[in-house]
Amino acid sequence: MKKGIIFSLVLLIFAACGSEHTLVEIEREVDVAAPILLKNVKVVDPKSGAISDVTNVLIKDGVIADISESLPAGDGIQTIDATGKYVVPGFIDMHLHVFNKPDPTHNFKLLLANGITGFREMAGSEELLKKRANGTLPAFEDEPTVLAMPGELLMPNNGTNVEEASELVKTEKEQGADFIKIAFVEPDVFFAALAQGRKSNIRVLGHVPAPVDMTMASDSGFITIEHLGMGLGGLVVASPEKDQLLSEAPTVPGFLKYVPGFAAGLAHGIIEKKLINPMKGFSEEEYERMQKIISTYDETLSVQAAQVYVKNGTWQVPTFIRLKTSMLAFLDEHKNNPNLKYIEPEELEAWQEVTNDYEESLTDEEKEFLIQVYQKELALVKLYDEQGVKMLTGSDAVTAGWIVPGFSLHQEFKELADAGISPLNILRMATINAAEYLQMEQEIGTVEKGKKANLVLLNKNPLESVENMGAIGGVMINGHYSSEDDISVMLKDLEY
Repeated sequence: MKKGIIFSLVLLIFAACGSEHTLVEIEREVDVAAPILLKNVKVVDPKSGAISDVTNVLIKDGVIADISESLPAGDGIQTIDATGKYVVPGFIDMHLHVFNKPDPTHNFKLLLANGITGFREMAGSEELLKKRANGTLPAFEDEPTVLAMPGELLMPNNGTNVEEASELVKTEKEQGADFIKIAFVEPDVFFAALAQGRKSNIRVLGHVPAPVDMTMASDSGFITIEHLGMGLGGLVVASPEKDQLLSEAPTVPGFLKYVPGFAAGLAHGIIEKKLINPMKGFSEEEYERMQKIISTYDETLSVQAAQVYVKNGTWQVPTFIRLKTSMLAFLDEHKNNPNLKYIEPEELEAWQEVTNDYEESLTDEEKEFLIQVYQKELALVKLYDEQGVKMLTGSDAVTAGWIVPGFSLHQEFKELADAGISPLNILRMATINAAEYLQMEQEIGTVEKGKKANLVLLNKNPLESVENMGAIGGVMINGHYSSEDDISVMLKDLEY
């Protein structure tokens, strides 16, 4: 394996979390959503796992107006024959970077086509927060809804010390951020941001720095852990040699602290310069550290860590598809993905170039070992599921290598299923769990009277197989309906 700067998995933060957020101005008219009746449909309840008998769902003014066995009276109601179909709440991708693109329209359509009706934007800015506040954010009511957004990411250029980080937390709270996202900072800055978050009553989440114990982060109020922790942090805490492994973990490269604006620019520039795989530049030291993590892993200690997350209400967002397409970028399945036709050719060329370089840097033995590491991460999430750790679905699209927005969430579903998670629990992660986390249970997450009409019609029973969650027969966002035929035409238009 070739030597390189010790960025390791912590470079994940740069691969898809930064953007200049220079958005194009988009103007278009959105027709008022007409009343719609879903006739003869079966309602799937992710909370209980129950499936109703055949019933009718009436939607008016973007809200579920009634669920009844009887048919409503009245003119002007569009009736959709949903015989043999199942209706579930709209899927929510809790780790996206939609606004990494100046015009997010293309990706909004890909999300809609895959039943994603809402998402958590993970790379915000003061500009995006202002646009959201004044209603000029390029997102319309018939497109997936931005459910939460941070301000500027906390990184080495704006979090060089405890005082600066604390001030950023206070400022972003005032700017209207829904949460503070930590990207890549020193441990003292990390814990200072958490402390200020508690004082300012704003959630702090994102990447747990590789040298930080994830259970300590949980005890300090870190609300969601993305990517199972940096530097295999979720596995490190289950090693009897944890302290040594944490001390050996890569920390913030010093040069990132002292060049104003450099880190933020680098976050975007790495994508543009084809460094779209966070494993590129993976060092021999980190490979050896990985071997030590895997060889000393103790499942009993992992159970103890999971119990800490349960006690503290700490959520996990595994983003398996991001881990797999970076760590195991050499697998042919990525370049053979039939949905790559929705990605710009220039971007695909960049992905392939970086992948070629990465693959050439690995021996066959190292590839086999990395596959074992990924399998261990899958087993870790199965353990979390068994222990009752709260989890959410997220795919880390947009601009990350080999990840096609929208379709990537269904790939995430498959990886979760391969980990041993049941279809019902995966459905929960993508719906009711997200609603609970976002504190929006009265609005979204289940198909109930009075809730927003963000729905997905499925042609097959989603509780029988996770693949059935991709058998989409129609999507409704705020009462605006797209049929299966509409989606098919739209996808054809989105091909490059």
